Amino acid sequence: MIDGGEVDYKVICINYDDPLCALLNDIEDVEVHCKGTITGIREWFRWYKTPANKAKNEFGYAEEA
Repeated sequence: MIDGGEVDYKVICINYDDPLCALLNDIEDVEVHCKGTITGIREWFRWYKTPANKAKNEFGYAEEA
């Protein structure tokens, strides 16, 4: 993510005790087993500062997780 013109990395993780933990080994598994979750996270990070009249955040790496 690009936040205020600077790179701001985010880590997506899951609790080891979560029943899905054994199924989610990489980001592709998240899309298979939790369809739309990555898109939802990305959109939340894109918009979360706009209520404070700040610009939407942007993403590098072609918006890939």
